Amino acid sequence: MDCRTPKGEVAIALEQTAAARICAALRCRGIRLPATARLDRLLVRDNTLVALAEIKSRNLTRAQLDEYGSYLVTARKLDDLAAAAALYACPAYLFVFLALDEDIIYWPVADASGRICVDHTRAHTETQKSINGNTARRQNAYLALEGCQTIERTTPREMAA
Repeated sequence: MDCRTPKGEVAIALEQTAAARICAALRCRGIRLPATARLDRLLVRDNTLVALAEIKSRNLTRAQLDEYGSYLVTARKLDDLAAAAALYACPAYLFVFLALDEDIIYWPVADASGRICVDHTRAHTETQKSINGNTARRQNAYLALEGCQTIERTTPREMAA
């Protein structure tokens, strides 16, 4: 598995750092799922599941990400989050920890019915296969940056969940 490599271990550590900040900002508890699961965390408040979370990290600043014009994620990730949202009847979010400026951006990906609600386009493109390199040609999703919200390093904002 990709998470059992040196680069994967760094990514897992960044994910854990981001998860702690996300949960503090949203006043919830994160339950980490196994590495083989299709999402990273269940977010729980007052013993109730309030959201599903996928957490990514990128060695970028927000300004560098803005230069790309969108955020790339596999389309399957959006579909997996939507299916889980429908199954558990709660919204799903994609969080991205921007390690160089320590901000966390996020998008609501799917509502509690499983409807994908993030503004995105899809295209079959060749991209890096995993954190460890190689390439893969697959359907990717390009998320509009205008639709993301920010949990800043110093002033967290609460997400309505």
